[in-house]
Amino acid sequence: MTDGSVTTLLEVLTGKPVVVKTLLQQVVRADTERAAALDVEEGDNINYRVVVLKNDDDDRPLIYAESYTPIARVQKSSDTTS
Repeated sequence: MTDGSVTTLLEVLTGKPVVVKTLLQQVVRADTERAAALDVEEGDNINYRVVVLKNDDDDRPLIYAESYTPIARVQKSSDTTS
């Protein structure tokens, strides 16, 4: 009943649509600890994001999540028009 995503799993469990509310998103430099954890160089740009997943009709949070994504690993969409 789920594709493996946390959002889909929460929708199955609660029987309601789940929305993602972004509390903070910013590009930061990887410190020593984060660089080691992400296997990037210290000082590399990483996207830091804080979100809350909640049901669409309720403000109570289901999950609070923080993520760190190396900017260099984010695929840029290619422009296929000429």
